[in-house]
This record gives sequence, C-alpha cells and structure tokens, in this order.
Amino acid sequence: MSRYTLHRDGLTKQKEKLFKEKNVAKWGIPAEDTRRAVDVINDAELAFAMMLPAETKKGEYLAEEAAFFTNQCYKEARRVVMQDYALGRWQFVDLGE
Repeated sequence: MSRYTLHRDGLTKQKEKLFKEKNVAKWGIPAEDTRRAVDVINDAELAFAMMLPAETKKGEYLAEEAAFFTNQCYKEARRVVMQDYALGRWQFVDLGE
C-alpha cells in the first residue's frame, strides 16, 4: 500500500509542476496528442489525465495490486474468524451437553 501511496503522491506533485510550467513537450505524450494537449493546457483535470501516461499506468497497476492484497488479507482474516467461531461454537455446545 505504501508503494502505491508514495508513487501517487510523487506523480501528483510531478503533474502539478508540469501543469504550472505549461510546456506540453515535457508531458510525455505522443506527438499526435500535442494539439489536444495545447487545447486543455488551462484545464487541470483534463491536463492531469493526459500527462505522463506511462507513469499513470504504473500507478494504476500499483493501485490494483494494493486492492488485491487488501482483499486477500480481508478474506484470510474472515476465514480465520469463521474457523475460530466454528471451533468455539463446537466447544460451547460440547460443554453444554
């Protein structure tokens, strides 16, 4: 999770810096998208979506990875709790007999 958070924060700072510079040549976009980039140079949301596509894709991968591991941890914790519940219930019923 921290790798994703560090990457996301660093990428956001880098994009903010590039947005302030207003130089689309440094955005890392293909040459055919330069015209569209010039059109959105004053719109932060659209510009951020276009900037640094390779780094953005890496961030998306890290987000998916973090979500996967979070989900796996949740499933494992739930499995252990249910296992402990079943064992405790069985012992309680056995004690009551």
